[in-house]
Amino acid sequence: ENLISNNSAITNTAWGIYLEDSDFNNVTYNELWGSLQAFGESNCIGTVFLYNRYNITIHKNADFESFKSQGDGSPGNPFIIENYPISVQGTGWHGIWIENTNAHFILRGCSVANAGYERDGIRLKNVTNANIINNTFVNNGGYGIYLSASTQNNLSSNIANNNAQDLSPAGAEYAGIFLENSNNNNLTGNTANNNWVKFYDGGGIYLKNSNNNTLVENVVNNINDPGAWVILGGIYLLDSQDNLLLNNTVSQISQPGTAGFLLRGSSNRNNLTNNTASNNRDGFRTESTSFNRLISNVATQNSDDGFDLSGSSYVILENIAYKNGVGIRVGGSAIIQGNTAYNNTHGFLIGGSWHTFSNNTAYFNTNGFYLGGSKYTLTNNTAYQNTNGFNLVGNQITLTNNTAFNNLYGINIGGSQESVAMNTVYTNLNSGIYLRASSEFNTVETNLIFDNPIGVLLNSSNSNSINSNKITENDV
Repeated sequence: ENLISNNSAITNTAWGIYLEDSDFNNVTYNELWGSLQAFGESNCIGTVFLYNRYNITIHKNADFESFKSQGDGSPGNPFIIENYPISVQGTGWHGIWIENTNAHFILRGCSVANAGYERDGIRLKNVTNANIINNTFVNNGGYGIYLSASTQNNLSSNIANNNAQDLSPAGAEYAGIFLENSNNNNLTGNTANNNWVKFYDGGGIYLKNSNNNTLVENVVNNINDPGAWVILGGIYLLDSQDNLLLNNTVSQISQPGTAGFLLRGSSNRNNLTNNTASNNRDGFRTESTSFNRLISNVATQNSDDGFDLSGSSYVILENIAYKNGVGIRVGGSAIIQGNTAYNNTHGFLIGGSWHTFSNNTAYFNTNGFYLGGSKYTLTNNTAYQNTNGFNLVGNQITLTNNTAFNNLYGINIGGSQESVAMNTVYTNLNSGIYLRASSEFNTVETNLIFDNPIGVLLNSSNSNSINSNKITENDV
């Protein structure tokens, strides 16, 4: 029999304590922080392993006393837990597990690595008033950071990289940082890179059923995916409402069907402002959500769409999309105002109906504005140096007071029942306004068309009304 008690075995490069060919050991009350593996044994029977400290486990406010360096848990004097190096490899424990607390505390300068199967770097459940600051959670089998049913917490300047390596494939959801049923939290300046999504939904930062959270200046790069069919986003909101995403950056989420920023389910009334998405499959994608606002975001070098937005009652304001497959794709209904799209295949690709569409600019695209859908009006938009400035393929679309210049075709009409009035169309390389084959029942009137090779060109078009236009200084 061996009694191994009250030892400090910390920050070792291999084991804190390792037993071999030794039976009936009593291993108690040891400090086992920061070794590659806290405890191990081989060919031993009857070992009792109790009350050793190699992780932080807090189940109630009073438990903070065992780990604090100072403080009493009040708002003005929070508990301070700091500078613990934690490795829980082989133990079956989460690195840090805090639940059912409302004391004010700061956890800072800690690190957790190598938590095993379904074990998290840090897990907060039913926790309020936490400040998780400048910690590192890497190479864990579960989530780097997990909040469940937790509110009014701050997570800032943490690193959560290369986590979610070893979760059960049965319905698992994967993330570097995962908020579930957690509201009114702030995430600021965190990094979640190279986390795993293997079999199901997930993301670098993933909010599920979580509302009124604020995400500011977080960074997500790359998600590891072994090729199974998954739904993932760099920052992913599922059934999460009224969140603010501000100044976040997502890149290199490039698997088929993925997006830098992804909103699905009932993720409504969210505000995405000043975010950047680059080198993803889609930069920003929403799927059948409502009342979301996208303002002053940038999408560049995404292989499919810069913005792929489906849903209703959107506000899409002053965004920039360049060097994507499609710059800005919109279905459903939206206010689309003051956006810029250049160097894309389609600058704007519009479906749906009842949009308010004004003061947008498209240049250096194949189609500046590719207009499908029906029953909406474009006013005061500008298209230049595209193949087609405005390409109308839907029906009952109205163009009023727009400008098209230096395109191959200024306005190219292929749909029916379109109204094109009071636009300015000039110095296009082929035709100012082109009604191509099978376009019919369109009205083209009171436009100013000048200095094009052909002012208005009709090609096998029927039942159109061309009247009261000013067509001058064209070659034909």
